[in-house]
Amino acid sequence: MKIESGVMIMKNDKAWGISYKDASTTLYDWMDIECGRIYDPERIKTTADITYENTYFNYEINGRNTKLVSVERRTEVIIKD
Repeated sequence: MKIESGVMIMKNDKAWGISYKDASTTLYDWMDIECGRIYDPERIKTTADITYENTYFNYEINGRNTKLVSVERRTEVIIKD
C-alpha cells in the first residue's frame, strides 16, 4: 500500500492539480479530490506559496473559498488471478 500525506488546495469540493502535462506544457485546474496534487506541508503554508505574482494561477488559487486541507491518500493494489 502506498500512503501519501500532505496538504491539498481545495475550493468547492475540488482540488487543485495537474490536468495536462507533456514535454513542454503543464496545465493546472480544479479537479476531483482523488486526482488533486498533494503538496509538502513543510514548504506550503499558504495557498500563495505555490504561485507567481500576477498569474492566472495566483488569481485562481488565492480567490474566495480557497483553503489548504490536510490529507492522506492511500493507494492499494490487489492482484487477482
